[in-house]
Amino acid sequence: MRNYLRNIIRTFVGKRKTLEELYGEALEKIEICPQEIIETPEALGMPRFTEPGEWLLKGETYKTPNLFTVLIENAIYSPRENILIAPSRHIISESLICGEEASIISLKKLLSKPIETIPGYSCVFLSSRRGYYHTMIVHPPRLSLINRPEYRNLGEIKLLCPDRIKHFEEISIQKLAPSNAKPFIVKGDSLYRLENVILPSFSTKRSCGYLPKHYLERSRKKFLPERSSRRNQRIYISRIQCSTKTPNGRGRHVENENQLMEKLSQYGFKKYLLENLSFEEQKILFYDAEIIVSPHGAGLSNLIFADKTSVLELHPRDIITPTFYYLCKSLGCNYKYWSGKIKHPHNRIDFLVNVEEILNLLSPWL
Repeated sequence: MRNYLRNIIRTFVGKRKTLEELYGEALEKIEICPQEIIETPEALGMPRFTEPGEWLLKGETYKTPNLFTVLIENAIYSPRENILIAPSRHIISESLICGEEASIISLKKLLSKPIETIPGYSCVFLSSRRGYYHTMIVHPPRLSLINRPEYRNLGEIKLLCPDRIKHFEEISIQKLAPSNAKPFIVKGDSLYRLENVILPSFSTKRSCGYLPKHYLERSRKKFLPERSSRRNQRIYISRIQCSTKTPNGRGRHVENENQLMEKLSQYGFKKYLLENLSFEEQKILFYDAEIIVSPHGAGLSNLIFADKTSVLELHPRDIITPTFYYLCKSLGCNYKYWSGKIKHPHNRIDFLVNVEEILNLLSPWL
């Protein structure tokens, strides 16, 4: 009976609605730039994509999301999920990164009263996911979107950060956000009413790291060294220190990595464990890279610093996650993939690679 009542309530509370559905003609969106349409002919010949990429991304072209910002009054903010809720208790769709946050948030929280009001202007620039990929690729473009004349003259803008702020989040704020925007720590398990909140759109899609030219032209000037890339590094990224244990492995460890490195080292490749490098060291390593070989993983987010690098990504299964194919598309990097033949429901499995196949894929670049 309790579950039945909970489901009934959820049909009215916590349902997702778009900004247009909630605010209609009263909504004032600031459209940032036209959408881009990119040719992606390689996608059609690739193995099956992980969902929802198979039906959302796989085609001859890719269209970037509509980039905008909007100012909303009296929204409710749930920091743990980094989502906005309208006063009607409908979840604002545009605040969701992948949709699943709407089912994660508890009914009790949806029905609770905000513990306090955050006055003035604030901004939600993070998402429910704060891993390395989202910190490097997904969130910084949202800071860039609010660096506009309309927001620079508002007084202080509170950049909402649940519980703490990460190192690269702080760097991104300093380099990309307007000078009147400052980090503001909130309690992750609380609920707040925001007097005025700026909501910037997401520039990426799920399983797709393509970044629009509007963002790259600005951000790379801010982050990259003031010198040309040396293009003298051939690097292999190891995940051997990845300690995320699952029933199926420890996080995409290449089980015959020593055998692979024995061959790669003959062509000048060196093995790197990114966990042992500082942020600055990772940035310079990728900036000066000529060729990068790596298992699929968040470490490839450092491609944001690469300069026309050639990338070979290793996927453990017969299904691939195309995130970094699309990121390479936006950066002008050469991209190839190697995929295993394992049929498995999880993508974090440890796996063996075919060394000869990898060398054949690399041969045009060597």
